[in-house]
Amino acid sequence: MTDEDRVRNLKTFGYTDREAGFLVQAALHSGYFLRRQFCAAIGRKLGKAPDAFISRLRNEKHVKEIDMRYRRRVYSLCSKVMFEALGEPDNRNRRSHDAQTIKARLMALDYVLGRTEMRWFPTEADKVQLFTEDFGIEKAHLPVWRYSSKDGKRTTLRWFVDRPLIFTAGSESTVHFCFVDPGYRTIEAFASFVRNYRPLFARLAASELTYLACFEGQIEPARRLFRRLITATTTPGDPIADELIAYFVDRKEHAANGLGCFDQNRLDRYRESRKRFQGTRFDELFERWKQLGESAVQADINPEARTEMRTNCTFTSHVVAFNFGLFGSLYEATQGD
Repeated sequence: MTDEDRVRNLKTFGYTDREAGFLVQAALHSGYFLRRQFCAAIGRKLGKAPDAFISRLRNEKHVKEIDMRYRRRVYSLCSKVMFEALGEPDNRNRRSHDAQTIKARLMALDYVLGRTEMRWFPTEADKVQLFTEDFGIEKAHLPVWRYSSKDGKRTTLRWFVDRPLIFTAGSESTVHFCFVDPGYRTIEAFASFVRNYRPLFARLAASELTYLACFEGQIEPARRLFRRLITATTTPGDPIADELIAYFVDRKEHAANGLGCFDQNRLDRYRESRKRFQGTRFDELFERWKQLGESAVQADINPEARTEMRTNCTFTSHVVAFNFGLFGSLYEATQGD
């Protein structure tokens, strides 16, 4: 579903074009918004326009109001009906979150609203499609979370559960990622993020990670940590390497002796791998593997080991303009909430 489709669907509830456009951004990127963010998005000051918008949200039961400090309110977009209209009935933004997460979501929305000219990828499906179809990256190299059913018999895979901001700018090939720090006491969360996304960074020709911070003092420790982790000399094994080498072994034996010595399990695995690893790139890797062995293709199988990664993935930072004092922040910025 495109953003145009989403706007059209939301207009059936009586929202204007500008209101519907804002709701698409707020719902998919954050799940929360502030009145000032709506005003900034439509280029209006406080007054009749935001009052009418909030009233319409209340009447449609599309919003839950959360009272914060200084008589401020955060608006939570939690209506399943609304998210169904957006094509995202199970989107996790509908859920309730702790104050720190809400603050991070509002910081992210400010960042998005200030860059409307970018091409954003807010949903899980958008992100998976970008990397698997546009860049040809295996799902095994995307950050994945595994959820087991209560009886332990089923496992559900979900990608990009931590919901990073991801966008591209114009015709450039660089993919931009944003990590939002709402004021964590340590940078361990950022360390986990870099480790989780390192396999993906390694497979992009150019990527940039922006550290979105509440205050300037958070940035330098994050920069040092990024440099240390992104240029680490020890790298984890590639999740598909063993499967690819096994396929090469089976393919070589098939070419030499046919399929007579394959039992059913091996035959099923070979047929599935042949579909998965088709294309010129894998054909070239197969020929190199036959001539030079497994070590000769490791750099292609596992690009995390390449030294160029330190230049292909860069670090930048951004300090938010608002201090979000309604959350009791200890840090000052240039403007109020």
